[in-house]
Amino acid sequence: MNFIKRIVLTLLVSVSAFSVKAAVLSDSLQVSMLTVSPGNELYSVFGHTAIRVKDFKNGHDIVFNYGTFDFRTPNFYLKFALGVLDYQLSIEQFQGFLGSCMAERRSVYEQKLVMPEANKQMLVSLLLDAYRPENRAYRYRFFTNNCATKVRDVIVAATGEYSMFDNANRAKDSTFRMLFTPYLFNMKWERFGIELVLGKMTDEKSGYDAMFLPNNLMDALSKAKVDEQLIAPVTERLYVAKGADSEGFSFTPVMAMLLIVLITLGIQFSPSKVKFFDTIFFLITGFLGIFIATLSIASTHPELHFNMVALLIFPLNFFLPFVKNMKWKKNYCMAIFILAIGVIALSPLLPQKFNPAVLLLGLAVAIRLFYNFVMPNSFLTKNKSKKND
Repeated sequence: MNFIKRIVLTLLVSVSAFSVKAAVLSDSLQVSMLTVSPGNELYSVFGHTAIRVKDFKNGHDIVFNYGTFDFRTPNFYLKFALGVLDYQLSIEQFQGFLGSCMAERRSVYEQKLVMPEANKQMLVSLLLDAYRPENRAYRYRFFTNNCATKVRDVIVAATGEYSMFDNANRAKDSTFRMLFTPYLFNMKWERFGIELVLGKMTDEKSGYDAMFLPNNLMDALSKAKVDEQLIAPVTERLYVAKGADSEGFSFTPVMAMLLIVLITLGIQFSPSKVKFFDTIFFLITGFLGIFIATLSIASTHPELHFNMVALLIFPLNFFLPFVKNMKWKKNYCMAIFILAIGVIALSPLLPQKFNPAVLLLGLAVAIRLFYNFVMPNSFLTKNKSKKND
């Protein structure tokens, strides 16, 4: 059973897996944090975090999983993009959880929490309360409210030590972009798509939320202290997967955008095709700009706000082929050309960094804007030339 099916199945049967009302906590609990290595799919490439609770007297061995979502949700992708998709806390048997990770060749690490019994009881009580039907759904946020941060927060709440990670969070001075891009090394197209829509927050220092990545949380937990004692001194490997096969040659976004730049330059030598090319080119890139700007404004994801990519791939370019006033068109082309070139030239100094392929796409747009301002065979001036004849 693949990972998506397991998630959906877990959501459907989790109520029968462990009843909140029937839960009786003994005084013999073992609570640990589970960290799962990155998977091969985009939704799993950053890894996963969960909490394991083992009750020796009552025979429970269950996993509290904050990473549950249902692909059958109406308008799933639209809701995710707009930031109105809820994730849920679910419960499943540990052996099923481990088996699924093994089937997907994802390593699993366990850190047993060393804390007084009262704190363990508190932690499990908090989880059970969060699992109640009225509480189990939460609004997902990539950087600040996901499976890892939810686990971090419940551990902190159970111990009452709100500064336990202050000196353990080694990644806090890195930006969010610096933290997540290494995970997408073999997913260059996915990274290109993600960095098209992410905004200014991506290049802010992550601080406390560097632990949005499961591996960072695992590292921080191994160094976290309560009353000067390590809370998770040992990291045990429950299952170690074999390394994935290395990928061969792939056509990357940078290669694709370089090709587009060359086409935008070369099309000028085919006067009969320039008008058609520019119409299609500005419609496509303009629509992409509208999509990016809409997400930046309408989405509740703070990660998408203030996206300066829209200055490179300007939304209003979509309407350029339909405007009849040639003087206005030429002035518009020069103004947006200057804007795009300025953003590209100043990109190292801007608060938001750009994927190299995004900069190349912005350059391609700038090239066509420039040619449509200065060249007589552009689609902006061709109709005017015919009229003069």
